[in-house]
Amino acid sequence: MRNKTPFRLLVLLFVVTVLASWWFQPAAPVNSQIFPTFPIITLQPTLTPVPVSIGNFVWDDLDMDGIQDGEPGLGGVTVQLWNASRTLMINEYTTGPAGFYQVTAPGPGDYRIRAILPGAFDSFSPKHQGNDITKDSDIHPSGTYIGFSDIFTIPINTVSDFTYDVGIIVFGTATPTPPPNPINLGNFVWHDLNQNGIQDTGENGISGVNVQLWNSTKTQMINQYTTGASGLYQLTAPYQGDYRIFFLPPSGSSFSPKDQGANDDKDSDANPSGAHQGYTDIFTLSSNTTSITNIDAGLTVVGANPTPPLPGGSKIFLPIIKR
Repeated sequence: MRNKTPFRLLVLLFVVTVLASWWFQPAAPVNSQIFPTFPIITLQPTLTPVPVSIGNFVWDDLDMDGIQDGEPGLGGVTVQLWNASRTLMINEYTTGPAGFYQVTAPGPGDYRIRAILPGAFDSFSPKHQGNDITKDSDIHPSGTYIGFSDIFTIPINTVSDFTYDVGIIVFGTATPTPPPNPINLGNFVWHDLNQNGIQDTGENGISGVNVQLWNSTKTQMINQYTTGASGLYQLTAPYQGDYRIFFLPPSGSSFSPKDQGANDDKDSDANPSGAHQGYTDIFTLSSNTTSITNIDAGLTVVGANPTPPLPGGSKIFLPIIKR
């Protein structure tokens, strides 16, 4: 029987050579029906969205200008977070006494803030007034989106946004405006004998001089008074504002120099010449003024008085038209 050992050794050597050539082949990919290659896929962990805090302030807009200027916060106001399409309310918060709120967005995305008016007759402040986004109101006061803010976007890596505020004009019964207090004006028309524009001893009052109260533009006479023997007069301004007084002396009269000396109670206040001859300069009556009694006029020359004055002087009041 023949020895088959050498043949078997040759077969084994061939098999080892083939396997070695396959095992130690280059790294370049080789298409193979037996051992196909597959791409390597690295799995990334899924990040959990970080909640985002949104606020900040609901205030009582006392002056109704849509700007926070030291006004107090409003408690008891419900503020809600909605999706951009207004189909889902996400969460809500009721303000405390200081007026602050905070709602939480589940993560980045588009949202709106909504505020609920606390009273049936309350209203929202004007939106986006001024140049400071931390001091304005972000809520639509009327229209389709009344009570809602515009859509805003929370980007990734954001943890908070405290710039969404709500101004509310709280309804209240209007305080009635008190009727204006009339203001008394006067005082004296005198004969300036030495023509120095100052009321000196021995210079007497002049009767028969018509004194009129006018508005500042000289387009409306309000009331008038004719001086008696003492030369005194009194007019009544109906309310605060700007006025002039006009002195209409007898024909042929001349006015004293204006604003002479240091004592305003003893000088003449009528312009002696020019476009405003006979008129005082404009003067202003404030809300806390009750009377002015130093508006005087001096006459250096007194013309003939064609109409004798009524005893004690006379007042004439005209209809008042407030402009």
